[in-house]
Parts: sequence; C-alpha cells; structure tokens
Amino acid sequence: MKYSEIIGLQEYFHPVFNIENETVNYWKQFIPNDQFYEVLRKTLSAIDTSEPSLRKSIWIQGTFGTGKSHAASVIKHMLFDDYTEVENYIDENINDSSLKSKLKNYRGKNKLMPIVLKGLGSISNSRTFALQIEKAVRTSPGFRDLGIVTTSDFDRLIEKVNSPLIDWDSLIKKHDELSIYVTTKTDILKKLNAYDIDFFHVIEGTLNKEGVHFSHSDITKWLVEVNNEVIAQKKADGIIIIWDEFTSVMDSINSGIINQLQNIAELSEKNNIFLYLISHRTPHQHSIPKEDLSRMNDRFHIIQYRMEPITTYHIIAATIKKINVEEWRSHQAEIFEGTTQWDDLINLLTNNHSASAKSKIKDLFPIHPYSAYLSTFIARNLGSTNRSIFGFLYDKEFGFLNYLDKELN
Repeated sequence: MKYSEIIGLQEYFHPVFNIENETVNYWKQFIPNDQFYEVLRKTLSAIDTSEPSLRKSIWIQGTFGTGKSHAASVIKHMLFDDYTEVENYIDENINDSSLKSKLKNYRGKNKLMPIVLKGLGSISNSRTFALQIEKAVRTSPGFRDLGIVTTSDFDRLIEKVNSPLIDWDSLIKKHDELSIYVTTKTDILKKLNAYDIDFFHVIEGTLNKEGVHFSHSDITKWLVEVNNEVIAQKKADGIIIIWDEFTSVMDSINSGIINQLQNIAELSEKNNIFLYLISHRTPHQHSIPKEDLSRMNDRFHIIQYRMEPITTYHIIAATIKKINVEEWRSHQAEIFEGTTQWDDLINLLTNNHSASAKSKIKDLFPIHPYSAYLSTFIARNLGSTNRSIFGFLYDKEFGFLNYLDKELN
C-alpha cells in the first residue's frame, strides 16, 4: 500500500496570496498565531480608542512568504464583511478570549471599508502617488458597488476634455506624445475612465503646453471627503487603506511621497482613516533621512511579522487531506501510541503548548514532528517561509507529493 492511497493534499493550494484578486473564502484557510494576534490587537487598539497616542496606522514588516498578505486579508474581511459572514471564523479560530471579545464588541457597532493597493503601480513622483490612491478608491468594490461617488482628479480632467473650448483633433495631430496613445477624443475619455495614470500624466502635460492649467486636489483633503461620504451614507464608519508589497514604493520614494505618506497617516488621529502598509523591510532599512524616519515612527505602529513553528504545524496539518480516515488513523496510532517518547518530543517542540497544538503535530503524520519543526527554520533562512513550506509539500519531483506516491507503507 502507498501513502497516496490514504492521504493527499488539499486542492486550494496557492503559492502566493494575491490580496487584489482573492479566491472566494480562501482567507478562511488562514490559521491565526501569536504574530497575527499582535497585529490584530494593535489594529483594534488603533481604530477603537480615543487616545491620540494609540490612534496610528499600521506598518507590517516581514520577509517573503511569512503570511503577511493573508493575515491582512483576514483583518480586512473581519473589519468590513457582514458579521454573519465572519462570525463562525472568529468563534472557531480566534483563541485569545479577550481579543475575541474586543473584536466582537467592535464589530457590534462599527466596520471599516477597505481600499486595497499592491506594489508600485504607476508611481514615479508625489503626483502619481496621489493618483494611484485615487484610482484604488474609485475602483474599489466597496465604492463602486455601493454607489459612493466622489469627484476625483480623473473626473475633473474628464470635464476639461469635454470642454467645447478645446479642439482635440488638432491637439492630437500637433502633439506626438498624445498621438501615440490616441486618435480621437473618444479614445482620450476611454483611457481616463479606465483610470490610466500614465496617460493622465501625458494629457495633463499636453494641456500645460497649451497654457491650459489643471489644478489638482490635495489627496489628504480628498480622502477626508471620501471618508465623510462613506460615513454619511452609513456604508461604514471609516476606511482602511491596505497597501501590500509596499517595499517597491519605498524603494522609489522621494521627499514629496514621504510628505504625502505622513500626511495621510496623520489622518488616523482625528479621522477614521487608517493606512495598513505591508513591506519586506521597515522604513529604517531604506535610505530615508533621519528626520523623516522619526516622523514616520511617530505615525505608525511598526510590527515585525515572522512565521513560527506552531503555525507551520497548523499549516501542514490543514494541507494534508485524509482520503481514507480510518486507515490513516490506524497507522497513526501504531506510531504514536504505547510510548512516552513521542509525547516528550512533542511537548518539547510545542513548548508545552495547548492540547490542540499537540494534536495538530500528530496530525502531520506521516511527516515526522521534528521534520516539521526544522522546516520552519530552513524555510526562514531561505527567506520565504510560507511559500517554501507549500512549495515542498506540492513538489511532485522532489517534495512530499513525490514521497506519497513512491514510498511504501
């Protein structure tokens, strides 16, 4: 008999979690750990307090694959989705009783509408930084589907294009930088309605050359207007801007973007507007002037996020699918029952953690408990814990899938 006859792997495997394009309910596969509880605790302390020193945005830092993005998705859903959709997850997965109570109390009367961004996008300066946020707001399902309308710079530029005072056919022929993108005024409007930031820059530059100047809004004031409308329409009690893979933005950052970032973060103190940044490095690890770095630290709760062994046990156990449960249980019992040596090892590896954790490590069978323990540290040194663990499990050539198919009982 082969192991593949009694166990397999779950089909929901995703090597990289995409917070902008989530598989339905995949966020519920997340297994909370102490790192996650710290983030959730800091988040709730920031959004549900009147203490100014605690009302800050959140900045999560951790190496590739530690589960930061998946954790952010869980927080996003728990803070905004209909409570009936998240209640079971909270009851079954949040084991910290005081934290669970605080979360339930908050959701009993509040929720935050999420705006999601990922990576650098079309950002090259402070102007495009603001446009990237505007685009994210206007294309966010929460705003698009719920009918929240705010006048963005895209809307104002569309009004300018629709002005009868401008002969666009002549301008397109006159300016090569414009004609390589469009041939008609209709083409211009299509690109602006699609929130094409690169083209926005082109059309704005063309108008400036013609002496037609376009005044743009202050991004912080605009976000306050957006937030006020969200609250007025009773869609939510505030907004949370979740920006994944923010490292690439930090790598391209300049003083103008730093100022905008700080100004937006400052909104947390007096408005229900919060930034939730996710990066592979902290602000300290970038070439940022000390004065700006100090101001950033004052505006964010900066949290280190690492994968821990106890989480690895949960992930692997949840990934293994029992095809023949009775047969699997029988073989598992042959190994673990009748000796105290396994219990001693498991107590050591779980640091005398809960009975649930000890049960999970036995559910890893046929993976040896110590192999699972070591895998966390091996993967951590490779720099991508979660992805490396999943990569090993689903590798048909050298990994666990190969072992299941070829190893005889």
